[in-house]
Amino acid sequence: MARGQGTDDRGCVAMLKITREQRDVLWENAAHEIDGGGEDLVNTPGRGNLHDYLRIRRRFAVAMWTLDDLGWLRDDPRDRFYLTLPAADIAWMLGELDEYALENLRFASDALADPVKEFRDALEHGGANLEDCIADARRDCDEHLERHSVCCDLLAQVSS
Repeated sequence: MARGQGTDDRGCVAMLKITREQRDVLWENAAHEIDGGGEDLVNTPGRGNLHDYLRIRRRFAVAMWTLDDLGWLRDDPRDRFYLTLPAADIAWMLGELDEYALENLRFASDALADPVKEFRDALEHGGANLEDCIADARRDCDEHLERHSVCCDLLAQVSS
């Protein structure tokens, strides 16, 4: 297998080259995991659930490794990006992100299917207008569809 594609005999990705678009999607996800994970760390201890501790630990470890690979700054000046995470961790991260993207894509699609019903409260009590609500739902669909596409593309590379 050529360097930069697939896995070695230990299941590690040698160096998976990714595009700027893929980098930006994965960077946003990793930054979100670290930003939102602080609250999880504060709320989880004392609950006595080892599964929760290990899940949070894995989320943080994978997110930090991802940012090490892709750069910690939102606007990284490099023109090439590589993931060096083990293949199992990349697949897990992409699976989690894809599940999130598909769930939110369904929500946004449902909102567009019947926007008057979906946005009734925002229209009646929040002072929103229907056109803005529809535009926001369309943007959400586009963003989540992009996430899903990135996940599918990269999962295909990791599993080949």
